Amino acid sequence: MKILMASDVHGLVSSADIISEIAARENVDMVVLLGDLLHGYSSSEDYNPHECKMILENIPTRLVAVKGNCDFPDDGFSFDMPLIQSIYLSGHRFVLTHGHELANLKFNFAKGDVICFGHTHVPLLREDKSGVMYVNPGSISQNRDNNSRTYILIDNQEIRLYEISGKLLELKMIV
Repeated sequence: MKILMASDVHGLVSSADIISEIAARENVDMVVLLGDLLHGYSSSEDYNPHECKMILENIPTRLVAVKGNCDFPDDGFSFDMPLIQSIYLSGHRFVLTHGHELANLKFNFAKGDVICFGHTHVPLLREDKSGVMYVNPGSISQNRDNNSRTYILIDNQEIRLYEISGKLLELKMIV
């Protein structure tokens, strides 16, 4: 199964378009969005949460998303998303969260589990001593700490971090 993972779209139409284009080009089976989808950069000329939502909803593959700290507006058109959810892929548990509640996760993690989060806008692929993988796709909309705008592709046991230009930045294997 091939998965596109992104975070922190923040209502930017160009970022939603990039997700849609990558999903089509890579022929992914699932798109995972790790929060802060529609709100957050209202000062940008590219900000249009209604159009952004329409683009994301029209991606012709399964969409799995969790709420971020900016996904709680009272405008009546946000996605219906949980704060945390788990999915199972290739024999591994993927725990999905935005990251603003990362310290409050109440799971017993085991070797081979993958904790996926956004929020920081800083990409990360790291395995701890117990064999738990921590994955942050960075931000598809705005970078921080001199990082590029980034996303992740997961294909079987490979987790690949890319710049939106398509340049491969890092590759990790899930054990």
